[in-house]
Amino acid sequence: MAKLSVLINYIIIAIVSCIMVVMGGTASILQYKNGQEEHQHNVDLLARRLSFNLDWPLWNYNTDWIENIMQIEIENDFVSLITLYDEDNRLIYGLTKNKDKISVEETEKTINQTAAKRISNAKIFHTHSNGDEQEIGRATIITTKSYLFKQLSRDILLTLMQFIIMAIVLITILHSVLKKVIVLPLQKYCELVGRFREHNLFIRADFNQNLEMKVLSASFNAMAESLQNYSEEMKNQVKQRTSQLEIYNNKLLHIQKQIEAEMQMGRRIQEAIIPKTSFTEIDCAGFYRPMEQLSGDYYDIVSLGNSKYAFVIADACGHGIPAAMVTMMAKISFQKNIYLYATPEDVIRQVNLDLCKITANKEYLAAFYGELDLAANILTYSNAALTEILLIQKDGTLQRLFPNSSIIGYVEKLPLQTTVISTENASKIVLYTDGITESTNNNGERYGIERLEAITLRNRGKSAETLKNAIINDLNSFMSLENAKDDLTLLVINLDTISVERIKNR
Repeated sequence: MAKLSVLINYIIIAIVSCIMVVMGGTASILQYKNGQEEHQHNVDLLARRLSFNLDWPLWNYNTDWIENIMQIEIENDFVSLITLYDEDNRLIYGLTKNKDKISVEETEKTINQTAAKRISNAKIFHTHSNGDEQEIGRATIITTKSYLFKQLSRDILLTLMQFIIMAIVLITILHSVLKKVIVLPLQKYCELVGRFREHNLFIRADFNQNLEMKVLSASFNAMAESLQNYSEEMKNQVKQRTSQLEIYNNKLLHIQKQIEAEMQMGRRIQEAIIPKTSFTEIDCAGFYRPMEQLSGDYYDIVSLGNSKYAFVIADACGHGIPAAMVTMMAKISFQKNIYLYATPEDVIRQVNLDLCKITANKEYLAAFYGELDLAANILTYSNAALTEILLIQKDGTLQRLFPNSSIIGYVEKLPLQTTVISTENASKIVLYTDGITESTNNNGERYGIERLEAITLRNRGKSAETLKNAIINDLNSFMSLENAKDDLTLLVINLDTISVERIKNR
């Protein structure tokens, strides 16, 4: 509001100043014009007096008489020089302001040397008895503009001073009036709005300075009353809604607890499908960490007898309950079909048909299924669109087992293939889901298969458990496992020389 008061003062000063400048300028122009007219009027009167007093042939007049008349007229403030000429334009008499007589030559010189002069010529007539007028001479009156300007300047300055005083008085009056009528009510109104903004909805305005403020006061009070009623209504509604939400929240909490209990049970069931039995003929180790309570990953390893083992690692599409249900169904199907079919290709084909009947082609999973014959040193497998499985040789070379079949559970007829490779010189088999290699750190860097290969090669001579721990520790140092965005599953199978020789000697 202080800024508003200052602004109003500036506006008042500007408006009054403009008005005073216009009025003062107009008055000065009129004053100057009136001064010019008054000066010309005085000169005309002087000329008429000379014509009246010298109404007789000039050369017949007594010189003393002419001099007396001239002495009287030269006393006028505005007269600088008066000269009389006869009808033949001969100088009869000339008189300066100093009352000095001058000759014709001096008269011309004086006229020429006088700066800012005004020259007025008045004809002198003689009126005959019959009423005719005869020009008998002329009078030349020399006046200076300096006198005129001096007089006008004094008058104009006085006028301007009057206008300045009037402007100061008018500004003071206008400021007092506007402050009382506009500024002070607005200050009070702003204070009122400030209190209202602080949620004090019970205050009311009472401004009676003028009609406009009364209307503003009435509008504010109507708005405040409406907002107060609305606020009270909203409080009541909020109270009711809060009570209802509390009831619904308690119900949701109860449902949530039921769901959590069911999820915990599902997790325990799912964890139960992960093998924990150790085998005397084979050294293996697995890691399983779901991103949520339920996972879409799982792995399994089963003894087929006669030094043969079947193992599978799978990754269902998505996370949570749907993915967990798919893996459970896949687990059951694999466990049933690995004893019924001779090749991994046939096993996966039958698992695919089982899943398609249940999921109606809406869910799918990727899986690696292999059968390992320790006595014959043969690995028979089918990689259904899973990751590139790592086969580490004893000499430190590495072989990737690329996918050779399509995803499972999406369509009934799949392009499937069985691959047979020798494991005579193999040291380790590393199976994993894409949650391992696709993990990213805070810099957006991916863990990647190259890093997995490097840590595997550095620890290839160690046990399955040691190698598994080395991979998980390296992954955790790269990216905290708590921040994983996918399920993490890893299976390491150790094919060291000791265990293979022991099998052959049985």
